[in-house]
Amino acid sequence: MSLGPSPAESFDKIRCEHSLASYIPSPWPSPEVLRDLTRKSSGQFIFASTTVKYVGGDPHQLPNRRLDVIRRLQPPKGEKDMPYAELNSLYHHVLSKVDNIEAVKLVLGILIIVNPELEDADEEIYSTHKMDKWLSWQPGESEACLSQLASVIECDAEGDISILHASLLDFLLDPSQSHQFYLCRESVLGNSALSIIFAP
Repeated sequence: MSLGPSPAESFDKIRCEHSLASYIPSPWPSPEVLRDLTRKSSGQFIFASTTVKYVGGDPHQLPNRRLDVIRRLQPPKGEKDMPYAELNSLYHHVLSKVDNIEAVKLVLGILIIVNPELEDADEEIYSTHKMDKWLSWQPGESEACLSQLASVIECDAEGDISILHASLLDFLLDPSQSHQFYLCRESVLGNSALSIIFAP
């Protein structure tokens, strides 16, 4: 079942119908930008719909400039011009309901920050079993921890962990979006006893 027009169709509609359409370059956006946005959406309707709504939703703002804001090529024009305010609000809501946020941030930090450091060593931690072992937790503790984030992170029957929204990474790694939920690379590596090994 289709959830609506594809990103390409949505951008075509903006290019044809927006009140400032004559200022949008052609072709727009490029195939590379469309691919990047599709990858970031991870198949999640909320990201794609939020992107399209932000880019083309204000008749007094240039859609191509707003797309540049999303791509971080241009700064937003203040708090009211933040592209993913609704999505950020969703992430804040989900994380604010967590019982032990420090434990959750520890697990998220390993998934998002430590794993890329371990990639070359073929030691990546993408299962709850490995996570429990890495943290010296009792079996099942990391799955119990992540179960509070079921709307954004999935643990399958084998214990494999999947982050459902690629935009969650951008949110957690940007203090201006995540605030108290921000994952600081240095702190995460330090808490994981890796700060000496992976010191810059």
